[in-house]
Amino acid sequence: MATGRAADAPPPARDFGPSLPTLLRRRFGVRERVSTAVAVVLALLVTGGLLIRSYATRPEQLVYRAGPVFNIQYSRKVMRRVAPRTGELVRLEARHGKLFASITVDRLRVPAYSGNVTSGLLPVYVDGYERQLRRSEDAFVLRDEGNARVNSAQGYQVGFRSGPPGHFTWARDMMLFPADVNVRDGVLLRLRQSKVGTVNNHDINLLNSVRRAFKSFDFGTDRAKW
Repeated sequence: MATGRAADAPPPARDFGPSLPTLLRRRFGVRERVSTAVAVVLALLVTGGLLIRSYATRPEQLVYRAGPVFNIQYSRKVMRRVAPRTGELVRLEARHGKLFASITVDRLRVPAYSGNVTSGLLPVYVDGYERQLRRSEDAFVLRDEGNARVNSAQGYQVGFRSGPPGHFTWARDMMLFPADVNVRDGVLLRLRQSKVGTVNNHDINLLNSVRRAFKSFDFGTDRAKW
């Protein structure tokens, strides 16, 4: 019958050398039991800290159920849900000094169309929408337009700038639907960002969080990847 330490556990392979507790004992006289206990405590603290951080940064999920059903995720440290204005279903806002950003969702109903709504109807439908923007937005400048997709939602988007120099508003409007064909009811997802003066690093971090919330939109109640 085997006896001694070899019967309890095999020695470490030579390629790995002595363990950390052994090195601490040889160089500093720290008992192996003490160094092992400290290592375990540190590992538990690190793991606990990571878990706490993951729960603390978990985004808030806003679910709108009155139809169409959709959800948006956002950081409560950056944005807050406020009362929607006329025609809006949902409004989220972020404010910091002279910086302002908002995400809004409106109902959208388009004319009946027998073909592909995204590629057939919306490129024509958006012409009237752009004329409306030119009338309502000061110094409107179209920046881009084209097909859009956000998670499972698909449709058409318009990017533009408005306002005077030094106080521009950067905007993106998306006409989104849960399918391409046999659909008339969707949403108008709108993003607005403005800042008086120079944008600093804190502003950039805040705006990145707002854009992340904007891109989290999806039909249904399931969370998109954050």
